[in-house]
Amino acid sequence: MLSDGARPFVNENMGLSVVFPQGSRVCMSRSGDAPRGFYARYGTGATGCPEGREDSPEASMGLNSSFNATFLATPAEVAGSCTPPDEAILQHFGADGLVFPGHRSLACQSIGKDGSIDLTVYALAGEWAGDPPEDVPHVVYRATLGTRPGRLEEDLRMFRTFLGQARIGLFQDRPGLGG
Repeated sequence: MLSDGARPFVNENMGLSVVFPQGSRVCMSRSGDAPRGFYARYGTGATGCPEGREDSPEASMGLNSSFNATFLATPAEVAGSCTPPDEAILQHFGADGLVFPGHRSLACQSIGKDGSIDLTVYALAGEWAGDPPEDVPHVVYRATLGTRPGRLEEDLRMFRTFLGQARIGLFQDRPGLGG
């Protein structure tokens, strides 16, 4: 489905909403048959929504989620080994930072052997009404950007807007919830 750049893509079961740039071909990400988020690939000749790695897009961006079945309490526990983004990358995100708005987040960077750059932002959100305060959030969220040096500036601007519009921990059917 093509994004109009205004209407959000929503997964109510996972409590997420995100707007992709206008013209993005947006696909649903899944775990088995269960929808878990959305992604878009840029600079590729592939059609449809490939879930494998049939081709190598110039860039990709997405928001994915999973249930916090192992009861992790912090984004650092979710990320495990994490290399913080370079200062030059962080400067693109200004005072807002490389975060999910309103949520404690952790950003990580990795550089592939081919020079590709991957950024991942982790956060936990979503509580059920009546949960004790010591309970951990029920959902793990990951926003990702995969890019290459020649596209970095443009893709970082796109990712900043993408993250700024992302909403997580939204469970309309469970009063008293939120992130």
